[in-house]
Amino acid sequence: MSNHSTEKRNAQIEVRIDNDIKIKALDQLKNTGLTLSDYLRASVSTLASEGLTKGFGAPRAEILASINDAIDDLEHHKQLPAAHDRHELEQLLNDD
Repeated sequence: MSNHSTEKRNAQIEVRIDNDIKIKALDQLKNTGLTLSDYLRASVSTLASEGLTKGFGAPRAEILASINDAIDDLEHHKQLPAAHDRHELEQLLNDD
């Protein structure tokens, strides 16, 4: 009879994903010797022990650039353009 307190129990995770994404992922893994299950197991284990990897969920480059501009403005490294009325604000927002 096994001792349930010391016996490792496996949990099953079911994931639904677009088939094209699955095929691309399998293509990325084909020369590594890893199965998709191996990769997911390693990824979930890393998440559990170390948290999210650096940069996961990072904002798009455009948003990141805007955040950095705001930081520069707050730290007085670079002043962002200011609008004094609605018309000036609309012009600033529409300038590329």
